[in-house]
Amino acid sequence: MKKGLFESHILILVTLGLTAFGLVMVYSATSAPAALGGGDPGFYLKRQGIYAVLGIALLIAASRTDFRALRYLAPILVLTSAFLCLAVLAVGEQVNGARRWLMVGPFTFQPSELAKISLAIWVAAYLARRQAPRSLSELMKPIGVTVGAFCALIIVEPDLGTVIALVLVVGTILVVSGTPLKVLAAGGSIISAVAIAAIWVTPYR
Repeated sequence: MKKGLFESHILILVTLGLTAFGLVMVYSATSAPAALGGGDPGFYLKRQGIYAVLGIALLIAASRTDFRALRYLAPILVLTSAFLCLAVLAVGEQVNGARRWLMVGPFTFQPSELAKISLAIWVAAYLARRQAPRSLSELMKPIGVTVGAFCALIIVEPDLGTVIALVLVVGTILVVSGTPLKVLAAGGSIISAVAIAAIWVTPYR
């Protein structure tokens, strides 16, 4: 078996394993409260199972598509994500004081999740055509500014966890692209200072 094919199979197996584990955890956490409340103990398991099946179908479809074609969709994905992240602040469903979800019929959609994927594709496509940033100023324009704008929108929802995940994804791409350690350290120090400030001003974090 070719090395790349073997790694793809491992990635798929890990994804399926995590999905199955997640379904078990959803049922474990929700079945008893639902039963005590007179509801269907398997309601959340069934709903999450539908999402899992849809996700696996998308995984199969994506595996049959040349990923290089995504570079042409990168600008559209980023603009769409930015619009939805703005929209959720205005018309999003408010839950426990946070506006993170858009209602689409019976389903809820979190624009910040699309933003993570969109930015990953856009940053990867951008760095595939250019040399990795060699200074903090090169890192800031346009990658730092774009990522920072999305982080600002998402943290206002508020959702610090997604911001951290987004920064880690982009940081990983920068590492793989060959960005010097000193540039990553400079960018990381700025991000860390902002994250600490966000945690400090909001006690529950």
